[in-house]
Amino acid sequence: MQELNKKIIEWAKDRKIDKKGTLEGQAIKTIEEISELIKGICKDNIDLIKDSIGDVYVTLVIGNMLSDYKKDLQNIVKLQHKYFETFGSKRSANKIKEKAKLLKGLNDCIGYMVNNLCYGICLGGIVAWLIDIASYYNTNLKECVKLAYDEIANRKGKIIDGQFVKESDLK
Repeated sequence: MQELNKKIIEWAKDRKIDKKGTLEGQAIKTIEEISELIKGICKDNIDLIKDSIGDVYVTLVIGNMLSDYKKDLQNIVKLQHKYFETFGSKRSANKIKEKAKLLKGLNDCIGYMVNNLCYGICLGGIVAWLIDIASYYNTNLKECVKLAYDEIANRKGKIIDGQFVKESDLK
């Protein structure tokens, strides 16, 4: 994950997000990607889920880069993995209840992000949910982040209102 984090930060700096991006703009991007993840869960669309897990994580790395209160994201991921391995997630046999739990967790993350615009406080909770959701859908955080990075690696665009907008969305 450390290598992927470095690549994501380098990608963001190459596009001047570190200079022209804003924490508020990045928070909106994070919320947008969490919304896509919610859509994927609602539709049981595994490709969208994997893509969105990775995309949310990418926005967290960039948001943390922009924050005045940077956190050790690598350590947060390790701690959340260790917690998940130790305690796991209590799964309901009822698929609808399980999806509702995942959706509520993501909704809580959005609410907290909107109210606080603080990546430092939100990181642990969001990463925990990403790990849990990835596990539920038989994938893992690293695989999802690699897929997301591979997709954005050569992406071009520009900064508008503090957030990166990909070229295809500018038309």
